Amino acid sequence: MFRYSAIGAGVLIALFGELMILVPTHYVVWVTLATLFITLFLWRLLRPSGSRSVSFGMGGATLLFVLAGFALLLFIEQTIFQHLLVVCIIGACGFITQNVYTFIHVTDRYHPYALETIFSYVNLLTLFFLLSAVQTVMLLFSFSVWPFALVIAVVAMLISFQTFWVYKAPIRDALGYAVPVSIMTLEMFVAVSFLPGPPLALASLTTIMYYLFMNILREHIAQRMELKTIRIYLVVSLALIAAVIISSPWR
Repeated sequence: MFRYSAIGAGVLIALFGELMILVPTHYVVWVTLATLFITLFLWRLLRPSGSRSVSFGMGGATLLFVLAGFALLLFIEQTIFQHLLVVCIIGACGFITQNVYTFIHVTDRYHPYALETIFSYVNLLTLFFLLSAVQTVMLLFSFSVWPFALVIAVVAMLISFQTFWVYKAPIRDALGYAVPVSIMTLEMFVAVSFLPGPPLALASLTTIMYYLFMNILREHIAQRMELKTIRIYLVVSLALIAAVIISSPWR
């Protein structure tokens, strides 16, 4: 029965994702219904854990990822890329719900650190999807950067806190680390918003810096800070930034 809740969440994402593509005029209705039903299925899946922190931590991060993906879906023009995004959302949620199911209901089959790894990447995608949607809105409608900066800061703090929490950092420490990550993300978002680049490129730059900062802090929390590891993260981040700058059509 609980596994059906995981499958049901994936089916609902596929259904409402396709409805958003085929009938975009009722976008708000589809998002509202999707939020209600997916929340219900996630609650059904997570309820046996008996922990509110598990329910809010894992369920909240999953729902936030889905909503960020749906927000980006509204601004993608090519139908094939819209379908690919829906498939990406379904696949990520499938990994989450399957591992949550084994973690709660079939603990002997759970792979250690599976959820930690999955949520670290899912939260990264959540931020990228949201940043891409926000940068597109700002480009199309010339809105001020500051209201969106506050939204990005709050979301960055939430997903950072969830990432540190899932890595079993104490609540106070997780919050203490999430605040500077949120401030850094806000500053980076504001800085790149004034660059003459496409929304995906600007979102990528902020996401890469978030990735670098989060991985360094995560190594610090795990007490595995080594110069070699930091160098690897720096090289990867700089390579990604260079790839974004070179491949993007700057105005």
